Amino acid sequence: MKYPPAHKISILIIDDKEDIRKSMRAQLKHLRLGKYFFEASNGQDGWEFLERCREPLHFIISGLIMPRMTGTELLAKVRASKKYRVTPFLMVSADADRATVAMAGENEVDA
Repeated sequence: MKYPPAHKISILIIDDKEDIRKSMRAQLKHLRLGKYFFEASNGQDGWEFLERCREPLHFIISGLIMPRMTGTELLAKVRASKKYRVTPFLMVSADADRATVAMAGENEVDA
């Protein structure tokens, strides 16, 4: 996938806390990263968005602990998909133990 300049990429932000999603979006805009932002409130909704998405998506940011589908479950689906397996995936969490971090690494989280 050819990537456009950083200020023109499309980013999907997935977290069950709306204030976290808004904060991430604001920080990315402040850093001039991203032009198109999409949001989902849990991993399942994020996956459904990805299945429907027809436009290029350049970056995924996901929370770790969410209802309906966790960030690690979503990451496994993303890495198994033909369309998104190489899409950069950033997983964020305020409370991750070593085992959870190791699991994310096994599923090829990018950061």
